[in-house]
Amino acid sequence: MHKIAVLASMLGLIALALFLGGRMDQSQQAGQATTRNPAQASIQAQQPQQVKNGSTAPGSAPGETQNTQGANRCPVSTVTTDRPANANTAAWSRTWYRSPDSQIWASASGLSYFAAGGDKVLWAKPVGSDLYAEGHHLDGEAQPLQVDMPGGYEDMDYQASGVTFSAPGCWEITAWATGGQSKGNKWTLVVYVSPLGNH
Repeated sequence: MHKIAVLASMLGLIALALFLGGRMDQSQQAGQATTRNPAQASIQAQQPQQVKNGSTAPGSAPGETQNTQGANRCPVSTVTTDRPANANTAAWSRTWYRSPDSQIWASASGLSYFAAGGDKVLWAKPVGSDLYAEGHHLDGEAQPLQVDMPGGYEDMDYQASGVTFSAPGCWEITAWATGGQSKGNKWTLVVYVSPLGNH
């Protein structure tokens, strides 16, 4: 009986050793996985993160967003969620381009980019002023920007317009107002124009 008890005890010790050995292997594997995770997290942290259109960009002032459409090849101007003082004008678009002196605003259609072909743009301007705009393609040869500024807005603080981009890509637009309460400053902005159909 004593030999049987000793044998049973030895078998129990062997089983316990095997069990503990298996647990140690699992623990080591888990430890290796845990060791890899921080490295992977570090790599992911070092990867540049894209700022989606309409999200706050690093360095942007509160209320402003960075237009990132075509950002790799086009230094697009900043759009803002601030709006012109006239509530009716402000309701036209959720986002706007704004001149540094805040005298001229251009609607960004809530999308912060335009489409090749015709677009409608609403402008806010000084009361009693005449608004002018012109533009050219920065990515290559293309017909200049066509801007249609209909009359009848001379005494208003806004101006409806139609603009036609002859090609997609990067465009520079210059706008200015004369007369009325205008300071006469010229304002230049850069917009990205998407291919037709991607508006």
